This record gives sequence, structure tokens and C-alpha cells, in this order.
Amino acid sequence: MNRYRWPIALMVLASALAVALLVPASALAAKPTTFEVSGAAAITGPFAQWPSPSTEDPTRWRVIHAVDEPVDGAIGTSNWDALPAGSVLTTLHDGQIVLRPEGYFAGSLRGRFTIYTPEGTLSGNMSGRVSGRAVPGEDYISDAGTWTSTSGTGALAKVKAGGTWEAYLVWDDVAGTYMGTITIRGTHQ
Repeated sequence: MNRYRWPIALMVLASALAVALLVPASALAAKPTTFEVSGAAAITGPFAQWPSPSTEDPTRWRVIHAVDEPVDGAIGTSNWDALPAGSVLTTLHDGQIVLRPEGYFAGSLRGRFTIYTPEGTLSGNMSGRVSGRAVPGEDYISDAGTWTSTSGTGALAKVKAGGTWEAYLVWDDVAGTYMGTITIRGTHQ
């Protein structure tokens, strides 16, 4: 090789070596891990009440605007160590819901959540669809939506997570509120 080809050959070799060294680092980058947690949930504070039917047209749909409705729960099962059984979930959400004359309702909600664990908290935003029935003896709420973490503390400070959630609550005459189950699925990294 002549004296001008050595610098070029060294640059090519150095570039190939740099790429080879970077590949393992990118292969070690965190990949999202799926998880599922579930537990009990209940509406724990004042919740919106349906307005009385219109006297002019009792079949007219009725609309309620839920403001800061609290739903709290406790995780019972989890396959993510950072959200162990016993962790507490709190949400505050607003909603707009339409009640149809036959007793079925549907609407949307948007709010915030926080999950309290022994090692820290995970907080974020949630939104979803509301449906159910408001007929004595057949009262239920079936909600589902998406969630995204926006902040955390302690061991959850740098966690990025998001996914779907669903809740199914029925009226409990003894407790005087809706109670049931919640399931949260998603990925974290």
C-alpha cells in the first residue's frame, strides 16, 4: 500500500470498530415490558346524580356532568414488582354522561390517577368511555379507556408506562355506592 492509502484504511477500520462497539449498547437498551394488575375499586366520594325527567317530555334524554368524581381501589394481583398487591389507586375524573329513557347510559371521562406503592408513586392521565344501566336492581357501570404515566417518585421516578384500563362496578345497597373490579394493562420501561 502506498502512504496515502494507510490513513484511509485506518479510518475505515476505526469506523467499523466504532459501529461494532455501539451495537451491543443499543441491544442493551431498555425494551418495554408488558404487565397486568387487577383489584377492587369503588366510587368513594360524592358522585353525580341524574336530574329529574323533564315534565314537558319525560322521554327526553338526561345529561349529567360529573366533576372530580373519586374512584379508589387496591391492587390485589400484579405481575409487575413495582406495583405490588396492596398498592392503592386513586383517581379523580370529570365526565359527561347521557341517560336514555330505557335506563342505559353512555359518555366519556377524563382525569388523573395516582398509584401509591411502598417504594413510590406513579401518576398520570386517563381517559375513556362510560356505559352502564341506571335501573334499580340492575345498576352497573362498565368503563374502559387508556392511561399514560406523567410522573413518579421513589423507585417509580423514571418509569415511562401506559396502556389500557377497564372497570366494572355494580351498585351496593349496603355500602351506598358502586363497587367492583378494575384491571390495568400496559407496558413500562
